[in-house]
Amino acid sequence: MRARWNEIGDCWVMDIATRDNTPLVNGIKITGGVLLTARHADRRLPGGYFVVVSNEACGCTPGRDDMRDNARLIYVPAV
Repeated sequence: MRARWNEIGDCWVMDIATRDNTPLVNGIKITGGVLLTARHADRRLPGGYFVVVSNEACGCTPGRDDMRDNARLIYVPAV
């Protein structure tokens, strides 16, 4: 998994690949209040979901400097 800042979109995006770097999903916008991998039906993806947890109650999309102090991308495993 890789998270990167997209200058054009002014947002964080994430890519997920297999161990041998075969892309599974690319450019998923990291947005608050969204199950980030819910729309992707690739069996090679982890069974749970990636979500953004914000230190603020706004639930907004993290800005360029927010991923360090104000927001976290976490993985919630499937039950």
